[in-house]
Amino acid sequence: MTTSRKIGPIRVRPEIRGGRETGKFYIDIPRSVTGSRKRIRKFFDNVNQAKSAAKMLADELRPKPPGLSPLQRSGVTFGEAVKGWREDEQRRVATRKKRTISLETDNYRLKAAIDYLGRFDLAAIDERTLIDFQ
Repeated sequence: MTTSRKIGPIRVRPEIRGGRETGKFYIDIPRSVTGSRKRIRKFFDNVNQAKSAAKMLADELRPKPPGLSPLQRSGVTFGEAVKGWREDEQRRVATRKKRTISLETDNYRLKAAIDYLGRFDLAAIDERTLIDFQ
């Protein structure tokens, strides 16, 4: 009798119908991995296909060490983000949840940061960039 094999959090199991193995296999993905409250089963014609799929999925689920993944761009620059922030803060001033002088002070403090970081994508700003700015 064939037993199940565990690859990471995923289990490869033989399909059993009526107490007998059918020769087909499935991968059993636990609910802790799926993000939903249900486990998922995917069926395959043979054990090699099931193992291959389980290995690929386990590799995707494995956490990547920081700094080794390619940089993903956010599509928003620091300058654009500050512009959106200013609009929100101006609404707060209009509803009297923030004083005008406080907004003016914040804008003055941001001026140097906008001059240096304004063209940077938000995802590209890291500790090294901030040290260079300082």
